[in-house]
Amino acid sequence: NSSPSSLKAVVSTQSTGADESEVLNAVKEWCTVNAVITGQSMKDVARKVIGHVRFSLLDPEYLSLVEKENELKPFIPIRLISEAWRSHALQDRDSNNPQLRPRAGTLPHDALARKLARSQACAASCSDD
Repeated sequence: NSSPSSLKAVVSTQSTGADESEVLNAVKEWCTVNAVITGQSMKDVARKVIGHVRFSLLDPEYLSLVEKENELKPFIPIRLISEAWRSHALQDRDSNNPQLRPRAGTLPHDALARKLARSQACAASCSDD
């Protein structure tokens, strides 16, 4: 159980060597564990850290999946997802906005799509055993 400030320090840095999808998954896992430990809702736990995830850097296909998952188990404020879609629609690349600044580990969208396809193929073949 790490503190919200420890997680914020990691997910708010430029030098994080992870793609934004990995950052989001780490935040989601942290929120899930801390919600169980503290007895708070995931949404309440996430409130302290979720704003540091750069949703605008997510591939549109992945963002769509995140949005659908959030409809079933809401923990991401709709405003953050809406801002990400707005950024994609406008192709906003304002380097002064930290939410739009790629991290060290940010993958180009096509590379992320290939990575997701490989992991889904592995999951499908591994589950056949």
